Amino acid sequence: MDKVLIKLYVPAIEERYDVKIPLNKKVSEIILLLIKAIDEFCGGNYKPVEIPRLYNLFSEEMIDVDLRVRDSQIKNGMQLILI
Repeated sequence: MDKVLIKLYVPAIEERYDVKIPLNKKVSEIILLLIKAIDEFCGGNYKPVEIPRLYNLFSEEMIDVDLRVRDSQIKNGMQLILI
């Protein structure tokens, strides 16, 4: 399996998405891809002032941006928040 399915909550626009993300990319790269995709989904209305961070929705633990998804704590079905 080269991707994991996550449930992503974006409180800035009060939306939730099911997203497949590749295991071989760094979390920092994934965040940039998510920003671009979310902006397209919401008609160009998602323009964060700063690069947001990914957190585990339940533990509130920040996901290390320097790790590849494969080496992070991100697992299939995990619920994350982008703030």
